[in-house]
Amino acid sequence: MKLLSKYLAMGDTFGKVSDPKHADTDDFISSRRDYNKTIGERFDTESFMKKNNKKTLCFFLRGKSGNGKTTFGEELIKFLLANGFKLSQLVNVSRDEIMASVTATRINHKLSKPRPDGKEYEMLYNVYKEKKLSKIVNDEMKMRISNAIIQGKIPIVDSCILYYDHKKNDFSSGITACIPNNISNAFIIAIDCVRNTVFTEKDAYKNGMSLDTLCKTRDKITPINWISTKSMCIEKLASISTNSNKPDTLFIPHLTFSYGFNEYHSIGWDIFTQTVSPIIEYFANSLKSEDTSKMNIIQFINYLNDNFGIEGLCSSLAVMDIVLQIRMVIFTSYA
Repeated sequence: MKLLSKYLAMGDTFGKVSDPKHADTDDFISSRRDYNKTIGERFDTESFMKKNNKKTLCFFLRGKSGNGKTTFGEELIKFLLANGFKLSQLVNVSRDEIMASVTATRINHKLSKPRPDGKEYEMLYNVYKEKKLSKIVNDEMKMRISNAIIQGKIPIVDSCILYYDHKKNDFSSGITACIPNNISNAFIIAIDCVRNTVFTEKDAYKNGMSLDTLCKTRDKITPINWISTKSMCIEKLASISTNSNKPDTLFIPHLTFSYGFNEYHSIGWDIFTQTVSPIIEYFANSLKSEDTSKMNIIQFINYLNDNFGIEGLCSSLAVMDIVLQIRMVIFTSYA
């Protein structure tokens, strides 16, 4: 496959050249030789992580509601626990749960469970939209991801939020609004979840809608139907290793996988686990979660500076200040 990719790259390039006399072929062929040599080398996980100051892992589960993000997340947690991690090291960052919590607090509603469904979910979502609570939810997500990275834990982000702003042709909104600056200290793995089975009444109930309405929210079946056609920009959803034209954004995964959800097992699970196993092993041995809640302010600031540098220190404190202000506004509105 590695050798084939070299020749396919050559075919793509020379197939576009109308006049070989004006093509810089020598430089390109030389670059392909270097490329072939590089991809033949074994990836040195420890060297890469230390060189790029990667302190922890961060997983992003991408896809529409009902595509299997929660199912994959459950399997992922089992996999991590079986490979050296403790449950206390894993941080679930579910946008649906945060939305429900923030909205319930705003209207003084007691949740039946962290992620409600049926009429309760429908009611909360409508209030969330009506009161325009997206910024509060975004900042809470940002805070949880940032805190997990600071403490040497692994955030697992479950959200169907846009990963590409088609209106502005960039990443200036959507997922970027939920990402803290210290994400640069995390090795990012994205999983695109694809639904391979028919929807049921259970799926519709989870999202507080009828089965007919749920089906109408879907695009026609295509190889890339896991993402809305409105936000379709495959190049900008690729990983760092495959994206030659990197967009200016905090969020570019280091690795990207596809996961095909079905009732038996999944398409892509074996490839995912085999590929990430060396990375999981490295962080299982190197990560030591710090209980920052027991530190005084001086110890906490020193901890941030020692582990993330002055930029990470400033960005972490900025995120915490924003969320503190928002929480104070919510609190005083009911005082």
